[in-house]
Amino acid sequence: DNVRAMMGQKGGVQALRKNKVPSLFIQGCVCHSMHICASKTCSELPIYLEEIVRSKYSFFSNSPKSLQEYKEFQAFAQTNPHKLLHVSCTRWLSLEQVVKRILEQWPALVLFSTTIAIEDNNSAASNVLNSLTNLITVMYYAFLSYILPDIIKLNLNFHSESYKMHKLHKSITCTVKGILCNFVKEEIVKNKELHEININDPSMYIFL
Repeated sequence: DNVRAMMGQKGGVQALRKNKVPSLFIQGCVCHSMHICASKTCSELPIYLEEIVRSKYSFFSNSPKSLQEYKEFQAFAQTNPHKLLHVSCTRWLSLEQVVKRILEQWPALVLFSTTIAIEDNNSAASNVLNSLTNLITVMYYAFLSYILPDIIKLNLNFHSESYKMHKLHKSITCTVKGILCNFVKEEIVKNKELHEININDPSMYIFL
């Protein structure tokens, strides 16, 4: 873990060990660092994206009647009869499946939210409906569905039960370059090393 108690420069466990063995090399948890990066990135997205997931999950989990009614909307919209998933702040690797399920259930969710908002005059349902019918909302979820698999695949390399140390550098490089290809010119990504690519330089961006 990379918390201060473990990795702190003064009172952390790693500091105490280095006091006894100065040449000791200690590597922080890469998965934890990736979790922080992913969580920080997600925190830059509009908060209502998470609120949609949480509100719908809570709504159905607390109302068996509403869940049964929702199944009728699933049948009408011809969506798979799957339940909505819960997003956990401590298990961000589950986020990909949550996003995919939301996109899968989109038609049924719009129909159901419309009915609840109009017939029950439910303000919470109205707010969710406004978000669901906003094309920008769909774009955000589509982006997450596109980008999360690469991040999760990379993270899972560090959870492997087999030895993969010799493959990690190539795996990380390929993943990062794959992400860069979305906004950095292809010839730059292909011909330069990662440390040579300045993502803050607009001249490197793909012209839209």
